[in-house]
Amino acid sequence: MSLFLGPIHQWLYDKIIFQEDLTDALIDAGKAEGWSELTEELANECHSYDRRPLEEAVDPDNIHGSLQARIADAESRYAKLVQTIASANPARVEDLKQAARRFGELNAVPAGTKPDVAFGYLNNTLLDGMPCDNVNEMISQTDDSITWRRNMDIHAQHWANEEDELYYVLRSEIVKGMFEPAGLTYEEPQEGTYEIRA
Repeated sequence: MSLFLGPIHQWLYDKIIFQEDLTDALIDAGKAEGWSELTEELANECHSYDRRPLEEAVDPDNIHGSLQARIADAESRYAKLVQTIASANPARVEDLKQAARRFGELNAVPAGTKPDVAFGYLNNTLLDGMPCDNVNEMISQTDDSITWRRNMDIHAQHWANEEDELYYVLRSEIVKGMFEPAGLTYEEPQEGTYEIRA
């Protein structure tokens, strides 16, 4: 990354804010539905209070480090929220999945979106570390489908005991919510490999 704020920093910061919006959407769902596991203390600890513009939110002398810290903070609070609720009441996972799906639907791609554009949309919204991490690698692309591989699990470090299976369960619900209204299907044909089809 560069020494000066540029489009790539705004792009990454927007993805961080999207992650914060997801966390807040789960908190809002829990409050609205009266989840007893979502205590006021947990909601306050996991909610994002810093929505300043990029130029105010990062240290201009350490842009890369500032953004890395924001990613770690956003992902860790999300993980804490999900794991605390799910461990207190495993049946609540279904409610978390429904809330994640609704969040995806609120951020759905337009009808008629092609798979390559949908893949770009995922890349522009879902947080997958820093650009230099190269988490996702395209395997194949046709007019009607796109397939990619996750090269590393960048999220496990933020989850207790690196148990982030629930992260991917909820992520799948979000993506399905984004794509199914547009007539696209999203699948994981094998672990770590994903496909979008028209």
